[in-house]
Amino acid sequence: MQDDPLNASDPLQLLSSALSAPADSPLQAERLSELRVVLEKKQPSLIPIMISNLLPTTALSLDSVLKRWLLDLVLYALGSQTLDYGTRTGVAMEVVSHLAGMLYGTHVYIVKTVISCFSSIYPLIFRAVCQPAGMAAQKQWELVLAAKDRILKLLDSPTAPLGIKLCALKFMQRAILVQGRGPTDPRLQNIADPNLSLVPTGHPFISPSHLENEGVELLQKMITLLFQSKTVEIVSAIVNCFDAFIRLRPPLGDVIVQTLEVWTPSALAGQSATSIRSVERSIRILLMHLLRTPYGSPHGARVQQILQRQAERVQQTAREEAMRQEERQRLAVEANRKRGAPSEDENAAKRIKLEPAAAAGMATLTDMSAFDVSVLPPSMVVDLVIANLALVSDQELVSAIQNFRQRFAAATSAATSQPQPAGGLTTQEAMASALVSRMEDNDDVVMEEEEEDDEDMEYEPDKLNEQLSLDLPSTSAMGAQQEAEDMDIIQSLRLANYDLPLPQPVDDTSRTKIIQSALARVWDNGKEMELLEAQTSEQSDIDGIKAVTGLPPHEIWMLTLVRMVTRGPASAGDILGSLKSEEGSPSPSGRLRPTADDIRQRLYDFVLGDFPNRIKVATTWMAEEWVNDKRQRQGEPLETGHYHKWLRLILEELIKAVDSKDRSLNRFLMDLPILPSYVFDMMRELCVVEKRMAIGFAVLRDLAMSREPLRKQALEIVLDLTTHPVKVTRNAAIITTKRWVTDNKRLEYFARSFALQMLRRLSSKKATANGAATADQPMDDAEATEPKPNGIAHHDAKYPTSYVSEDPEPPLDKMLVQQYLELYFVLCLTSQDMLDEIFEHYPYMDHSVQEAVQDLITNLVKSLGQSNGKLLTLLRTFPPGSETLALRVLNILTETRRPTAPLVALIKAIVAERALDVRFLMPILPEMEKADILRYLPRIVSTLNGQTTEKALVRSVFSSIVTAPPQTFAASSNQPRVKQSELLTPVELMVLLHHMDKDAGLKPTIEAIQLCFSMTEIYRSDVLAAVIQQLVDEPTLPTLFMRTVIMTVQRYKSLTGFVSTTILSRLIPKKVWEQPPLWDGFLRCAKMIAPSSYAVLLQLPKAQLKDVVTRDADLRSGLKDFMVKKGGNNRARLAEIFGDDDDGGNIANAANIPGSPVPTTPTPVPSEVGIT
Repeated sequence: MQDDPLNASDPLQLLSSALSAPADSPLQAERLSELRVVLEKKQPSLIPIMISNLLPTTALSLDSVLKRWLLDLVLYALGSQTLDYGTRTGVAMEVVSHLAGMLYGTHVYIVKTVISCFSSIYPLIFRAVCQPAGMAAQKQWELVLAAKDRILKLLDSPTAPLGIKLCALKFMQRAILVQGRGPTDPRLQNIADPNLSLVPTGHPFISPSHLENEGVELLQKMITLLFQSKTVEIVSAIVNCFDAFIRLRPPLGDVIVQTLEVWTPSALAGQSATSIRSVERSIRILLMHLLRTPYGSPHGARVQQILQRQAERVQQTAREEAMRQEERQRLAVEANRKRGAPSEDENAAKRIKLEPAAAAGMATLTDMSAFDVSVLPPSMVVDLVIANLALVSDQELVSAIQNFRQRFAAATSAATSQPQPAGGLTTQEAMASALVSRMEDNDDVVMEEEEEDDEDMEYEPDKLNEQLSLDLPSTSAMGAQQEAEDMDIIQSLRLANYDLPLPQPVDDTSRTKIIQSALARVWDNGKEMELLEAQTSEQSDIDGIKAVTGLPPHEIWMLTLVRMVTRGPASAGDILGSLKSEEGSPSPSGRLRPTADDIRQRLYDFVLGDFPNRIKVATTWMAEEWVNDKRQRQGEPLETGHYHKWLRLILEELIKAVDSKDRSLNRFLMDLPILPSYVFDMMRELCVVEKRMAIGFAVLRDLAMSREPLRKQALEIVLDLTTHPVKVTRNAAIITTKRWVTDNKRLEYFARSFALQMLRRLSSKKATANGAATADQPMDDAEATEPKPNGIAHHDAKYPTSYVSEDPEPPLDKMLVQQYLELYFVLCLTSQDMLDEIFEHYPYMDHSVQEAVQDLITNLVKSLGQSNGKLLTLLRTFPPGSETLALRVLNILTETRRPTAPLVALIKAIVAERALDVRFLMPILPEMEKADILRYLPRIVSTLNGQTTEKALVRSVFSSIVTAPPQTFAASSNQPRVKQSELLTPVELMVLLHHMDKDAGLKPTIEAIQLCFSMTEIYRSDVLAAVIQQLVDEPTLPTLFMRTVIMTVQRYKSLTGFVSTTILSRLIPKKVWEQPPLWDGFLRCAKMIAPSSYAVLLQLPKAQLKDVVTRDADLRSGLKDFMVKKGGNNRARLAEIFGDDDDGGNIANAANIPGSPVPTTPTPVPSEVGIT
């Protein structure tokens, strides 16, 4: 029975097949490779499962194909974006214990892969342990720290391989980033960039200060290694790490730039010039990148200076290298000269040795005529000629040229002085013929004659004339015949009028290949010129070319390439199209030459084939198209020209494929001559796509900052997007605008003006404080108006908005208000004078908008803090009607921090001056003296009206002004307080509340006492017992005393005995029945704690006791049974108290008992107290 065929898409079958295959065999490697493809592309969710099942057993094995494959899979899982953050963190937690041990292995590949894994594990586990749910992962964190120490030791080890050190440098970069401070604003936090800002206060096993100091030490170590390392690869790797430091940790930018200012390749002195140039090129790429990015703009001037110094350093190094090369060549020439000429015997011996080789078919030095030089590449021939000429000194070359000229002139003059031979040939012809024949005869001895000295080869005209006379024909007849034959030959060789035939038609495929080949050759020539410019140390020729053409040599090739497309084909095609053949047939040039659009299409494909490296070609092409459109389409709309057509096609294709980190689109658009409106529409569409919005905002930001004519369009789009309903898009637009405010004061004005316009749309106030009307004006007019000294323009520029209405209809929800005002609040962080406008317009806003503003201003106020002078000024001078906003600001400032002394003094002053609501005192009450607390406490209690918000405020006040009682709290009221001059004890507060019903009102006082009972951590049973004890000792009982006793008994049943024996019994001497509310409470309490209260009730006077049994049947029956059990069946006494019972158990003569008070209507204590 045959096995089932292998399913290439089933990961389990592939894994089973790989495990069953012979270990380390090609079949196993093939199956694992197929499994990796399936896991990555089809079922990435199975990757963590594979790792958890295979790694525990594979980690302990030796080096194998399976182990390497699994480690590569772990590295992919830790860094792949196809797996969510939680999954990657789970993988990191699971594999860290297995990978930590592999760092001590001996296989370089495995150790390198494990270090790369830890570069991803370190930030993942760090972020996990900073979360509340991850603080239990202390073991994993300790393993990570141990692995970090091991990796850093490998970096310091002199015997560690270079590959391991490079991986360790990458890990060091990650550690420095994690152990640094990121942005403090939580909205700017990036989940992929964990840092020390995530560590919560009081973390059980992470010390932020220790990690931060260690990160600084690692950075110092990396910079020291940059200056001291003699390995080119390590220096280049360190330079490549700097970009992440400047981009993700802007405070490190100054350190990095300062390092590059003082760095020189002195430590690389023993390396080759090519290696040093490689390092210099890496530094130059980094510096040029900084100039093109916003985070490098603060260091622009210093970077330019570094680039200039580097260029001078590179040129100086190149000149020194060239001098060393010339010196080596000079020494080689001198060594050749010092060698003596070989003797005749030596030459003979050498010839004898070479003869057998020549016989065998080997070419000798004197037998080069059989060698075909045309088979050599032209570049090689040129190099050989130049190399041989380099061995000849300038003096020798000049001398040889002069000797040849002299000999040639002498030979010519001597030949012209002889009479014409009889043979019919002229003297010049005869001389030339003789010279040619002699040259042919002497080919074999040319090499020997070249060895003779040039001075021995003097020209002798007499001997030459004699030889010529002997060589000429002897008879005139033969000469005439020969001359006639020569003339016939000459006539036959004369060119006749000849017209080239028309070329054969070329098919489309061949024509396309020819065009592409031509474009590629032109481009390759340009690239070779560019490389030559970068490598050569002689700038004189390059500068000369640039002075003549205005362009460096490699850009001339680009311009040639572009003009072939924009000018050559179209004009040439028109010329050829106008020509006709002699027979009158139309010219077939249409078949021979492609159209201009065909060539443009080829150039379009060529540019998009490698756009990041061919941006210069694209911008040059577009500039040429724009110039040609203006020349050729005068009077016609340019929108129909080639520039707009091909620009749109290029952008449409780029937007589909461009990566969010690619700056090529930005660089392309920045260099174009004009940007049509559809370009801005495309950028707007990019800005609303989450994965590509970084590209659109980067383009608009740079356009607004660098190209002033396009500033208006870019500003309108970005500012409009700050009101986008999608939070991600809105935040990106706000961040872009905030950078404008930071980097460009001119753009800051427009951003603030737009934000102010959005604020005023939510206000019904239509004029500013100085009376200037808010009539909208065009943005172009706004550009001519400079900002006022305080930074707020007192007019509105007309900014169109697509996502919010110009006149919103209330009520508005919080999300819509956030669309209007989020930019304004962000700008207030850097321009705090804008806070004045918020308070000025707040009274004119709808109530729904005011509530949203109170909520949205929270983060802004927290960021500014209590010490901010602008906030303190606003709290003192806020306009009438904005009290609720000022109160909200005060509450935010004191939510998590104690109010400072200046803030306390300020609030006390304004409350006294402006008669503000007592709520202003609540946040600062704990910081007041005890006398102030007692004075303001009734006003605070009077604010209670049954609303949950007010209860929460008063409860927070009570919590802040009351010190928690000790665990061994006694019933004495003389216990010391923690802060006796400022805080109250729980007993003091409760007693004060019982005497506050007249000043604050009965119902607010009842709510205040209820709030105290809700504070169970403070008002325990022992505290309440002390309160009741102190109240009962007072001469006059408070109205709410019995209510408090009832609630205490309800809350703590354990106090029943204390209340019955101590409290109720002490109320009888105080004649509690004389105060109806207290008497009613007394009876209700007695009934609640019965039968413990029966003994106390029997202590009442007879009249009051009869009133008790009359008013409450339950107490009557219970009390009667109690008396029967205790005193026996004394009917006279029972009749005296209870009277005669009728059949229904009612008292017959209760109304006629003498001395009994008239029953009164019970005070509705239960309903007021809220007891059920």
